[in-house]
Amino acid sequence: MLLTRTKQFEKKLGRPLAEAERSVLAERFDRLGPDRLDDVLLELPADAIAAWLADPAAS
Repeated sequence: MLLTRTKQFEKKLGRPLAEAERSVLAERFDRLGPDRLDDVLLELPADAIAAWLADPAAS
């Protein structure tokens, strides 16, 4: 399930995720759950997703 989400994030961003972004995504997948990741993926534009991945306080 996480691999699918990772590929979806990469497609939305138009680039492969950096290793640090992959780690953040995995941690948030475990902590916030797949529904929250779906919300981010479907509701935010690519630049906001990149910012969400880079912000350690984002939820």
